[in-house]
Amino acid sequence: MGFRIIGPDIGSKEEFVRGCGAEDFIDITNCSTGDRKKSAAEMVMAATGGAGPFVVVICSAINAAYAQGLDFLKFNGTLVCVGVPGNPQPIENACPHIMASKQLRIVGSTVGNRKDAIKTLDMAKRVVAPPFQGEKAQNIG
Repeated sequence: MGFRIIGPDIGSKEEFVRGCGAEDFIDITNCSTGDRKKSAAEMVMAATGGAGPFVVVICSAINAAYAQGLDFLKFNGTLVCVGVPGNPQPIENACPHIMASKQLRIVGSTVGNRKDAIKTLDMAKRVVAPPFQGEKAQNIG
């Protein structure tokens, strides 16, 4: 699929995130909306050469992650909803005029079809290092 993985999380998880295959890490504790720090969106844009990602997969159950994820996307991008917030609420900045002007899509995913699963597992074998060792790790792939 050719995707590169950028892993935003808190600083103490950088080693774990990179160990799972992320090429770039963004410490969200260093992000701000104030003048002195870059926003998370600016940091993601910098990591993607200013273009933004084609796909943002939100695994967190925090609604703010969904709102930020939409800000990251490039034109014609897709936000994939995996983590489900306990308190269901709309995505804060999913305004129709922004969605239409950037041609953004929001999709949900609990499972894909067989072809999607094969492609995803092939990509995972290439870029993701599971955080466990031993017999289970040897039986994967």
